[in-house]
Amino acid sequence: MAKKSKKKAPKEAPEMLTEEDETQDSTWMRDFEVEAADPEPDAHSAVVLRRGLRNRNPGNLEHSDQFLWDGEIYPAPNGEERFCYFESPVMGIRALCKTLRTYYNARLAKDGSKIDTVQEVIDRWAPPSENNTDAYADQVRKALDVENGEHIDLNDLSTLHNTAKAITHHENGYCPYSWEQLQEGARLSLV
Repeated sequence: MAKKSKKKAPKEAPEMLTEEDETQDSTWMRDFEVEAADPEPDAHSAVVLRRGLRNRNPGNLEHSDQFLWDGEIYPAPNGEERFCYFESPVMGIRALCKTLRTYYNARLAKDGSKIDTVQEVIDRWAPPSENNTDAYADQVRKALDVENGEHIDLNDLSTLHNTAKAITHHENGYCPYSWEQLQEGARLSLV
């Protein structure tokens, strides 16, 4: 959703933990969570977090004066005004998933049909006026292993979880969240 900047990309973090390796040591993840909790990492931090991760808002949802999301902190402690700031990554993932489900269940694509393809989701999520939506959609389709025009079901928890992971990766350069965090955010979006 955010405009792409020409800043140098941060050092690549390890890929997200999967359900299979949830029993492996995740020291790097605990370190990340500590850094992510600090809205202003100090100059000695090993990782410079992108805005979506600093704000615990992996989808870069914009703040609205009309309402606050569950778990949104406003005003943001880091002074952010345009984008939401959440109390935890899980609540940011929940908001991302809730938005995706709203698109799927209650909004229409440009042609008047249901929003049920990756291209339609991304065209709505990241408007072409600010983003290269074709490249964005290609990356999400590849992550979901679906073809262009193939229908997806965002009421399916697995599809929702994987779509949130792919959007997080695209918006932030990587997805640092564990399988459990993504699953919990997706699950909470159902209520």
